[in-house]
Amino acid sequence: MMKKFDITKVNLYSILRDVVINLWVIALATVTVFAGSYSYMRYVRQPQYTSRMTVAINLSGYTTSATALSLARTVVIAETLDDVFKSAALREVVAQDVEGGVTGIISAAQMGDTNLIQVAVSDTTPQKAYETLLSVQRNYMKVTDYVFSNVIIRTVVNPQMPSSTSNAMSPFVLSALIAILAGAAVTVLVVLFSYWRDTVKSVADVESELDARLFGTVPKVRGLNPKLPQSKRRLMITNPLVGFEFANSFRKMAIKLESLRRTKSAKVFMVTSVTENEGKTSTVINLAIALSQNNHRVLLVDCDFKNPSVRRFFDNVTRPENSDFHQYLDNGGDITHYIKYEPDTGIYLLDSVEHCTNSSEKLASKRFRDVINALKEQFDFVIVDTPPCGITIDPEVVSDVADAALLVIRQDVVSVTDINDQIENINKCYLAGCVLNDFMQIGNTAEDPNDSYSNYYSRQNG
Repeated sequence: MMKKFDITKVNLYSILRDVVINLWVIALATVTVFAGSYSYMRYVRQPQYTSRMTVAINLSGYTTSATALSLARTVVIAETLDDVFKSAALREVVAQDVEGGVTGIISAAQMGDTNLIQVAVSDTTPQKAYETLLSVQRNYMKVTDYVFSNVIIRTVVNPQMPSSTSNAMSPFVLSALIAILAGAAVTVLVVLFSYWRDTVKSVADVESELDARLFGTVPKVRGLNPKLPQSKRRLMITNPLVGFEFANSFRKMAIKLESLRRTKSAKVFMVTSVTENEGKTSTVINLAIALSQNNHRVLLVDCDFKNPSVRRFFDNVTRPENSDFHQYLDNGGDITHYIKYEPDTGIYLLDSVEHCTNSSEKLASKRFRDVINALKEQFDFVIVDTPPCGITIDPEVVSDVADAALLVIRQDVVSVTDINDQIENINKCYLAGCVLNDFMQIGNTAEDPNDSYSNYYSRQNG
């Protein structure tokens, strides 16, 4: 079923990005149509020559004093008589008179609201057009007399031999115009496909299309020079290059997590996404840092055992030998040996360096449940990074232990259907909402319009 158009769901950034991405398609269509049109115009299309004559319609039996009435009636008759000149009956009569039959097009048109009719014949040679029109002039009475017996038709302008083509527009110019129209048509199709693509492109899409509410938006970070050291390119709120809006989006979400801790006694928050490269790990890390900056004792747990990524964000962590979290789930022991402290941010890490197999069995174990329940008593917040829920069942397993979940959605990546399917799979714990990540919207900010804290902050700085 086609999505109903809603102006609030139009995201100019997504549309312009799709147009830029598909510029090669638009250019290819334009060039192909130009080449085809020019080849046809130049080498296939036959020239057309048009011969014209003008006839006047009068009525017999009218005196000079009745000229006005006569003119009024002839204007009305002319409206019908031009069809007679174009009729198949006249064409058949002319075909019998012209050698080789009629090969061109006979046309006629009333000249405004007058009693004048312009008759024209178009053909591939000037001679054919001229001779056919002369035959029309000689034979039209054989047809018109059957229709209007009291009509006098006289030639005002005699047929002329055409000296130039009637389709005289340059093949290049005409082909260029056709190509431009083709490029515009493809551009319109790209825009329509962009709008109707069933992904989350705006805040309105989250609120109307998903079975979850919006928890926060994270703006797209632009302008990080790829030549900078990796530590300067990390999307962390401790990096001054990411900008105020990026950092502030996580501070606002940290306030919401604090509210959930007070109202729902939620301390263990799992963060997942539907697929890879949606920014769930950077979201986990920045939420943990924002909570730590609010003087909370925060533990960040990396449960993405098949692709552990948390470690890549921290350079100053002392990692004892055999201190991967999945090794604890295999062997047990003192959990403090596996917990590391990150001095620059003040958060604690329970992560892994090496990937492992059988991750679902490890996360479903009693040891995992027991250690998480024990750690939530020692920390104010336990933030858990899990694999994408559309790829593995690990997030569904972790949701048995978590108090609440956040689903990270990168703008315009995953279909709404797939997102809603995964929302159903992680409903074992409370779904706090969706984080719309890497968000960009031309002409608007990445703020949640329903965020009273954001509105208050804007007013205070306005």
